[in-house]
Amino acid sequence: MTEPIVARSGTRSITANRKGQGWSVGLRLLLVIGGGYVASSALVAGLARALPSLGLARIDGVVLASMLGFVIYLAVLILGFARQRLLRVAVDLLVIAGLGLMLAALTGA
Repeated sequence: MTEPIVARSGTRSITANRKGQGWSVGLRLLLVIGGGYVASSALVAGLARALPSLGLARIDGVVLASMLGFVIYLAVLILGFARQRLLRVAVDLLVIAGLGLMLAALTGA
């Protein structure tokens, strides 16, 4: 049987830091993948509504927003995994989704 790591860093042991890491990673994956999809789709919907008001034809605005959706989702995923705190990731996703919904509401008929 192996011995647990006893080394101490500050007031917490290294083994105490490993216990909650699995839940944290799983929750981050769920939040970033699911929440990122919702946030990026809200932003794409807002762009699809806003681009025709800037002079693009409606179909061109929808196609452009749809193509940008892949880039937006990738950027949201990178942002979600770059942040250290899970709460900050959730706040960022809410802000992105709120921005997209507000953009759709302001430019909608």
